[in-house]
Amino acid sequence: MPPTRVTQARQGSEGMEVKLNCQRVRTHVKIEVNPSLRGHLFPVRDLACSNQVQEHFEVFAEARCVSHGELFGGKICAAVDRQHPRDLFDVRRLLDQEGLTDKVRLGAIAGFVSHGRPIAELVDPARKDQRETFRFQFECMPFEPFTYDDHQATLERLVSALREVFTDDDRVFLLSFEAGDPDWSRFLIAALAELPAPQFKLMNIRKFREASPERHGAVLSALEKSLT
Repeated sequence: MPPTRVTQARQGSEGMEVKLNCQRVRTHVKIEVNPSLRGHLFPVRDLACSNQVQEHFEVFAEARCVSHGELFGGKICAAVDRQHPRDLFDVRRLLDQEGLTDKVRLGAIAGFVSHGRPIAELVDPARKDQRETFRFQFECMPFEPFTYDDHQATLERLVSALREVFTDDDRVFLLSFEAGDPDWSRFLIAALAELPAPQFKLMNIRKFREASPERHGAVLSALEKSLT
């Protein structure tokens, strides 16, 4: 649709992450495709955009997506990792509407053992100052009110909620995984052991344990503390 210009940008070492930058005069829209590289535990589904989006933009779109539990499990990982307002906005709606259900909890744990960071840094993340990000990358975007105070409060709610919903089996599993010897029987879905991302993380943990046993011990102690 002239005069709209669309350019494609690939990111990451493998070029798997793709953005479409759409510009028309002073309007700039970024379309991001988020592939799932670790596989999925639950059946996928076809998900349509909300009625509000259809009415506001007068368009309909549908996409193949991972399950609700894995979708928000991944969203939780992103929220505690990068702490972007968009992620925490979505998390607030999740906490307000349904909380951390069993499937969301399992999705989050699957995300934690697939993530590049040590698990302790996700369970109890260092808080980031996101005021600039909030102002330039989020403010005025949502239909619902969401202030920076809401952003900070949602992160605290999420961290507290995770600690509350983790079962004893969850804690044992996460600690055993970070130790490099996962007790897969503690996780409800056996297929997690076959997914590539947890296996890749596990390989790196074992290399780290062998090369720097003291540092690995410190990481393990930090996780144990964050889970209590």
